[in-house]
Amino acid sequence: MSSPAIRTSVAVGGAVVTYLPDGYALLNPAVVFAPGTNVDWASHSEDLDAYGRVLISMGSFLIESEAVGAFIRAALDDEGGAGDEGPGGETSLSEAGSGDEG
Repeated sequence: MSSPAIRTSVAVGGAVVTYLPDGYALLNPAVVFAPGTNVDWASHSEDLDAYGRVLISMGSFLIESEAVGAFIRAALDDEGGAGDEGPGGETSLSEAGSGDEG
Protein backbone atom coordinates (compact mmCIF):
# COMPACT_ATOMS: atom_id res chain seq x y z
CA MET A 1 0.00 0.00 0.00
CA SER A 2 1.13 3.54 -0.67
CA SER A 3 2.16 5.98 2.07
CA PRO A 4 0.67 9.44 2.67
CA ALA A 5 2.40 12.22 0.73
CA ILE A 6 5.02 14.30 2.55
CA ARG A 7 5.80 18.02 2.36
CA THR A 8 7.92 18.52 -0.72
CA SER A 9 8.94 21.33 -3.08
CA VAL A 10 9.85 21.56 -6.73
CA ALA A 11 11.26 24.48 -8.72
CA VAL A 12 9.27 25.35 -11.84
CA GLY A 13 10.93 28.11 -13.81
CA GLY A 14 11.37 31.04 -11.41
CA ALA A 15 8.82 29.71 -8.92
CA VAL A 16 8.87 27.13 -6.14
CA VAL A 17 5.78 24.95 -5.67
CA THR A 18 5.47 23.33 -2.23
CA TYR A 19 2.92 20.63 -1.44
CA LEU A 20 1.57 21.04 2.11
CA PRO A 21 -0.01 17.74 3.23
CA ASP A 22 -3.17 17.98 5.32
CA GLY A 23 -3.88 14.29 5.84
CA TYR A 24 -5.22 11.35 3.94
CA ALA A 25 -8.28 9.18 3.48
CA LEU A 26 -8.72 5.50 2.71
CA LEU A 27 -11.46 5.25 0.09
CA ASN A 28 -13.12 2.70 -2.17
CA PRO A 29 -11.29 3.17 -5.50
CA ALA A 30 -14.31 2.04 -7.53
CA VAL A 31 -16.25 5.00 -6.10
CA VAL A 32 -13.44 7.59 -6.29
CA PHE A 33 -12.34 6.64 -9.79
CA ALA A 34 -15.75 5.78 -11.29
CA PRO A 35 -16.64 4.15 -13.60
CA GLY A 36 -13.94 1.74 -12.40
CA THR A 37 -14.92 -1.40 -10.51
CA ASN A 38 -13.36 -3.47 -7.75
CA VAL A 39 -12.55 -6.04 -10.45
CA ASP A 40 -10.56 -3.35 -12.31
CA TRP A 41 -8.58 -2.66 -9.15
CA ALA A 42 -7.80 -6.34 -8.45
CA SER A 43 -4.74 -6.10 -10.70
CA HIS A 44 -3.48 -3.16 -8.57
CA SER A 45 -3.68 -4.85 -5.17
CA GLU A 46 -0.27 -3.39 -4.19
CA ASP A 47 -1.99 0.03 -4.08
CA LEU A 48 -4.81 -1.13 -1.78
CA ASP A 49 -4.99 -1.76 1.96
CA ALA A 50 -6.27 -5.02 3.51
CA TYR A 51 -9.88 -3.80 3.05
CA GLY A 52 -9.46 -2.92 -0.63
CA ARG A 53 -9.26 0.85 -0.10
CA VAL A 54 -6.86 3.22 -1.85
CA LEU A 55 -4.94 5.88 0.08
CA ILE A 56 -5.67 9.42 -1.13
CA SER A 57 -3.45 12.23 0.19
CA MET A 58 -5.00 15.66 0.66
CA GLY A 59 -3.39 19.04 0.99
CA SER A 60 -2.65 22.44 -0.46
CA PHE A 61 0.00 24.10 -2.59
CA LEU A 62 2.15 27.11 -1.80
CA ILE A 63 3.51 28.77 -4.94
CA GLU A 64 6.25 31.34 -4.42
CA SER A 65 8.27 33.53 -6.74
CA GLU A 66 10.25 36.71 -6.18
CA ALA A 67 7.21 38.79 -7.13
CA VAL A 68 4.25 36.92 -5.65
CA GLY A 69 3.07 34.08 -3.46
CA ALA A 70 -0.15 32.09 -3.72
CA PHE A 71 -1.78 29.58 -1.39
CA ILE A 72 -3.98 27.09 -3.27
CA ARG A 73 -6.30 24.92 -1.25
CA ALA A 74 -7.75 22.11 -3.32
CA ALA A 75 -10.16 20.76 -0.71
CA LEU A 76 -13.53 21.51 0.83
CA ASP A 77 -14.32 22.37 4.44
CA ASP A 78 -16.99 20.61 6.55
CA GLU A 79 -19.75 22.69 4.93
CA GLY A 80 -18.58 21.94 1.38
CA GLY A 81 -16.97 25.34 0.83
CA ALA A 82 -13.37 26.27 0.14
CA GLY A 83 -12.71 27.62 3.64
CA ASP A 84 -10.25 30.32 4.67
CA GLU A 85 -7.60 28.32 6.52
CA GLY A 86 -4.63 26.35 5.29
CA PRO A 87 -3.94 22.70 6.13
CA GLY A 88 -2.59 23.48 9.58
CA GLY A 89 -4.97 26.35 10.29
CA GLU A 90 -2.77 28.84 8.45
CA THR A 91 -4.46 31.99 7.22
CA SER A 92 -1.42 33.61 5.60
CA LEU A 93 1.63 32.67 3.58
CA SER A 94 3.95 33.45 6.52
CA GLU A 95 2.05 31.02 8.75
CA ALA A 96 2.39 28.36 6.02
CA GLY A 97 6.18 28.74 6.08
CA SER A 98 6.78 31.54 3.60
CA GLY A 99 8.72 34.62 4.58
CA ASP A 100 6.44 36.74 2.39
CA GLU A 101 2.78 37.61 2.93
CA GLY A 102 2.41 37.85 -0.88
